[in-house]
Amino acid sequence: MDNQYVESRISRFLHMKASAAGIPLSGTFELTPCCNLSCKMCYVRKPRAEMEAEGGLISADKWIALAEKCREKGMLYLLLTGGEPLTHPEFKKIYTAVRNMGFVVSINSNGTLIDDEMAEFFAANPPARINMSLYGASRETYAELCGVPSAYDRAMHALKALRKAGVTVKLNYSVTKYNRGDMHGIINTAHENDCNIQVASYMFPPLRRDGTQVGTNDRMSPEEDAKFFLESESLRMSEEEFARRCKARVERCTGTVDEECMDAPTEHIRCRAGSTAFWVAWNGDISLCGMIPVKSANILETDFDEAWSKVREDTAKILMPAKCTACGDREVCMVCAASCYCETGHFGEAPEYICRRTKALIEESEKLCRTEEE
Repeated sequence: MDNQYVESRISRFLHMKASAAGIPLSGTFELTPCCNLSCKMCYVRKPRAEMEAEGGLISADKWIALAEKCREKGMLYLLLTGGEPLTHPEFKKIYTAVRNMGFVVSINSNGTLIDDEMAEFFAANPPARINMSLYGASRETYAELCGVPSAYDRAMHALKALRKAGVTVKLNYSVTKYNRGDMHGIINTAHENDCNIQVASYMFPPLRRDGTQVGTNDRMSPEEDAKFFLESESLRMSEEEFARRCKARVERCTGTVDEECMDAPTEHIRCRAGSTAFWVAWNGDISLCGMIPVKSANILETDFDEAWSKVREDTAKILMPAKCTACGDREVCMVCAASCYCETGHFGEAPEYICRRTKALIEESEKLCRTEEE
């Protein structure tokens, strides 16, 4: 059984149409930077005292008013995230209001605050999906990575309670050197609870948490990341599908450089950031992507129409590094504007970490293809 998450066709179609029309179809509301865990690789977490010193949280009424403006502009998909969004004191009020507006609402959560009462609340008012981060398969891993060993028990209780209540859950497995040994246990947990799972082994440098950490994070090396990615694929796919993926990856790489593309940057952002999607941070800053600490406006000071126009304007100015566009391995590389900025401090510079990861991914795929042929 393949439990990998796959986006629906209707979602892909709607995003395609929205991109052509300049509609902000998908929004993220980051309700708070605070969290009850202290994960070592987190890109955003702030202590409550620091958050309060920087102005405090936006009230439920203001988030709801923003959602109404977004709906008028065409937003359909809404993600509530954090930090841990359930730590916002008015989470239920915000969630109930935006759900009743007709949005397709998803929630990012570590699950540890979803007790039986909260599971019943979601059962009565189901979101489209809860994206639940599962950081390990034991109390020991949670203690090492998140600083709270009992969080494992609470997360597992939440998962079982939500699934029993019929709430759709997708598991997110963020991989670091501290929890990479838990892969089998986490994937088995996804199977046992009939959940899709998304494995992310690349951890962005946490510039939003600490602007000095350009190109660094408490993470695996690029080569370790590539090997782990392939191992996780092999566990989540049939042998035939995995072999096809590796072969296709190798065949799509030319290993050459397009000299004509080296003259100047020409490639714009390929993803939906700033095209059909936007991110509003806990303090009201709006940007194309939550990983990038560069705001376009602040929705507490600027009308949403104007803020969205500024996001699109800023996005149009961003060009990928010419080196990336010219690279013969570009089609299998995960490089994006956010990784460029977080790894180098600039949009126009190719990130060495991603280059090394891609090279290792291709080399390991070639080895597996040769083994298959033998």
